[in-house]
Amino acid sequence: MRVLIAPVGEQPTPNLIPLFAAKPEERAECVQFLVSDNDRIKKVADHLREALKQDPETAGVHVPEALSMSAWNLEDARSEFRQVVGKYQGDEVTVNLTGGTKIMSLAVYLEASSAGLPMTYVNTERGEMLRFDGRGNPLQPSRFQAKIPIETELWAAGQHFKRNPKKPIQTIHTVHPERAAFAKWLVAKYPTAYEQCLGKIIRQVKEEANSQGVSEVDCQIQFPPTKAGRETIRQMANMGLVLWDETNNLLRVSDKDAWKFLNGGWVETYALVHLSESGFFDKVLGNVEVEDFEGELDVVVSLNGRLGIVECKTKGTHGEGATFIASKLRQHEAIFGGTYARALLALASREHFREIEHIAEQYGIGKVVYGENLRNLAREMVSILSPS
Repeated sequence: MRVLIAPVGEQPTPNLIPLFAAKPEERAECVQFLVSDNDRIKKVADHLREALKQDPETAGVHVPEALSMSAWNLEDARSEFRQVVGKYQGDEVTVNLTGGTKIMSLAVYLEASSAGLPMTYVNTERGEMLRFDGRGNPLQPSRFQAKIPIETELWAAGQHFKRNPKKPIQTIHTVHPERAAFAKWLVAKYPTAYEQCLGKIIRQVKEEANSQGVSEVDCQIQFPPTKAGRETIRQMANMGLVLWDETNNLLRVSDKDAWKFLNGGWVETYALVHLSESGFFDKVLGNVEVEDFEGELDVVVSLNGRLGIVECKTKGTHGEGATFIASKLRQHEAIFGGTYARALLALASREHFREIEHIAEQYGIGKVVYGENLRNLAREMVSILSPS
């Protein structure tokens, strides 16, 4: 039986990568996790077991209860590791050195070298799998390709999809084709289609609704468009998003759903479609809701064991609002993937862009992309997810 023995640390992904990077016929048939007495680390191991059990690709892998290993005493850790190896005498054992404390990794390396067991180490920064022979000698490193499903990565982080029939998770195949085309049109023709037309319409509708004390769908505005803007409004009218009296330049948003789409929802649609069509990512999902987590993740992508999270907004904010957004994205990274997740902010408007970009840099957030630069969204996401 092929056995993988793996100490567990705070980051679960290094324990998933060797399994999903391996060919099915070479994948471990049994994974034995080793944990310290830290309750948080024990939970990571439990989440890993659940993640592997629910994923069809790894459901057949036997994952017994995690075994204890000293985190800070080298001799104790070596002794405990020897006992674990003894349980799998006669099996084809490989050791993953990546997780656990440095003491645990050192103990495992020394004992595995003594026992003639091959070892692996996931080099996150370079996207490489380092391998060592049974005497501890390094072998030629190799780039790994690990297509880990988004749901599995979330399970490993102790998070689960929320199944909401009223707001199902979206893929490119569930997006309304006309809305997808219109969102792409807005980015392609951004200066005339958005800045000179839709963006102004949105601001004017909000102002009018506020002055009248009514909702945005209950007010009518007069909007004389430019020649290029007229084509944008025609498209919106043909899609049923607005009611337009072209003769008198009178415009009204059709309903709440149309308003939600026009007032920033199109950015989510664009991000989902653009990232999917780029072909760069293993998986792209939209409107992802997570159990016991307020709000939703607008778009989530996976790429070689990493998660990318896209937050979509109509415009940036300033002051405390900008700090709040940066804090939210940093929280998303920490909760859903730790060092294996990066967040990106996609904005329809360039308003307050410089301020929010500056704050995002202070918080160490991946990227802020706005307006016509949304056409580079996929490449920007690849750049923050790819190894250095």
